Amino acid sequence: MGQPLFNNYTLFRALSKPFRINGNVGHHGLNELKFERENLLRALGRFNLFAFILHDPESHPEFDVYLNHVFSELDIMTGERLLFFALVNPGREWLERREQLPFHQQVRRFELTASQLNIEPLFTSDPSASAFALAWALGIPADDLPVLIVTTNMQDRNYLCASTSVHKLKDQLNSLSYISHNAVMGFWNLTNEFMMNSRIC
Repeated sequence: MGQPLFNNYTLFRALSKPFRINGNVGHHGLNELKFERENLLRALGRFNLFAFILHDPESHPEFDVYLNHVFSELDIMTGERLLFFALVNPGREWLERREQLPFHQQVRRFELTASQLNIEPLFTSDPSASAFALAWALGIPADDLPVLIVTTNMQDRNYLCASTSVHKLKDQLNSLSYISHNAVMGFWNLTNEFMMNSRIC
């Protein structure tokens, strides 16, 4: 299943580490945001595996066009046990098909609460800055992008990173979907299963 990040990577960062709040939102506002975040993290429990496609639309225009074009196909192809995040704008057809599903509704509730409480902006006019900032935070050289980041736990700092491209992405996500449907795996099992034939970042 795919989750679009639209204009930046803040949602991914908010799920994978504690968030920062700008200004004084009060005790009630902070509790509301924590409540929505915990609900969203619980909703992630249905997935066995998480993947994150990190790229810069300006530096990788061919990859960006390709990813936006195939996102809906990848969303269906990857099934219900793999959740992948991508910086895309999926279009009206995808939104109409997916926005009524409980998981995507939970994402929207979190985003709405976060924006109302002035959390770090969920949308930005500079996705390139977001891409490079996140790559730096993960210790991934900017020259290595685009990459596929894979983990079994959004709250864990253990992750695998493999180079990707328009020629490899479908096969990589197909392999991850197969793994997610056929095993409850630990981190090192994932390393052995998926990364033997991938260039590690």
